[in-house]
This record gives sequence, C-alpha cells and structure tokens, in this order.
Amino acid sequence: MVLLPGLFAGGWLWDVTWRRLVKLGVDVIRLLDPLAARAETAGDPAAFRSALERLVCELRLERTLLCGNSMGALLALDFTRHHPERVVALVLSGAPGLEDGDIGLGPPRNVTREWVDALAERLFHDRRRVKPAMLERTYALLSERRHWATALRTLKAARAYDARAALARVACPVLMVWGAEDRATPPHAWERAARELPRCEFHTLPDCGHSPMLERPAAFTDLLLAFLRRDALREQWAGA
Repeated sequence: MVLLPGLFAGGWLWDVTWRRLVKLGVDVIRLLDPLAARAETAGDPAAFRSALERLVCELRLERTLLCGNSMGALLALDFTRHHPERVVALVLSGAPGLEDGDIGLGPPRNVTREWVDALAERLFHDRRRVKPAMLERTYALLSERRHWATALRTLKAARAYDARAALARVACPVLMVWGAEDRATPPHAWERAARELPRCEFHTLPDCGHSPMLERPAAFTDLLLAFLRRDALREQWAGA
C-alpha cells in the first residue's frame, strides 16, 4: 500500500493510520514530502505519474493499493487511470475535480501565519485536531516562494483535470471516504459518481472536514481495514 500526501500536508497526515497498518503487518509505504515541495512533479499530473511509476518499479511493486487525500487522491486516480494493471485497489478522500468548492481563500501576496491559520479554519471542522506544529510546518513550506508557486500551479492543474473521465476508466475496487463537513471538496458530487462505479463504496464521516485520516483517524482506518478484508479484494491483495 502506498499512502500519498496532500498539497500542503506531508507524510505526517497519515501518522495514526500508518502506525496502525504497520502494527497489523500491512506492507505500507508513505511519501513524506508534501506535493507543494515537489516542484519537479507538482502542477503536472503526468510528471507525478512518471515519478510514481519509477518508485513502483524501483521497489518492485508489481501491483499496489494507492491511497490518497486531497491532491494526492487526484494523483492516485490519475495513476490508476493510466496504469490499471499496477493498481489492485484505490482509496480516495477529499479529491478535487468534481465539485465547485475550493480552499475558499484568495492567494495572498505573501503567505503569513494568519493566512495559514485561516486556511486551517477552512479545511478542518474540528480545530482541536490541528496542532501548532502542523501549522508551523505548513507556514514554513508556503513561505518559500518556490513552494507557493508550485502550490498555485498544482491548484490550477487540478481545476483543469477531467476527474470524471478518469473515474470512467477505473475498473478496480474503490473506497471513497469523505468528511461530511468538507467545504474545500464537498462530498456530494463524489457520492453521485460513486454510484456509477460498479465496484465502489462511499462513506461520509460526520463532524469531519477535508482530511478524515487526520480528524477522524480511528474511523477512517476502520473503514480502510474493512475494505482490505473484503473477500474479492483480499484475493487480489494476496495475489499481489
């Protein structure tokens, strides 16, 4: 299993889920750098797809389960669209591309701590889950102009990406988990799209915003583990 980061959040986004999976003996990898820190691939789904393909080949992962949040979810979908033979199953959460929502904040001339705090207010329903260290990491990332420029390019690419066409090409089992209070990428359009996929299940978690694995980590991981234990998927997972 490969856990993909978000645009602003790195591997720490998956801390609780990753530790639980490792404890259960799941072969899991998480990418540590937020996508905004990857100027060579962020803003270009095709470039990120190539980078992920190299990683999969280097690690000799003939087939894998991709799990992504936010922009990482959109890139997981894109990879699956182009390399269906390499993906056993797909887990999406908070992906952009089908809805009218956005981060709800205009791009500032200079990223400040106040702007980052307002961003957290927009993305998270339960602010108690947002630790000061998380905000400091995000501020440190985006206060570098090159990373902020990368983030803007990536958001622009997401708005142009045809997620509906990508979903139509997905044949593997899909799990979608959305925060019911996600204002950045509202769940409604994705829930409708899930009904059109023959092997997809959709869940919303109440009192939860854009990143369920951070705001509701126990509930999110329970859904992920239940998905892995489905009979049809378990056979494919064992074969991979």
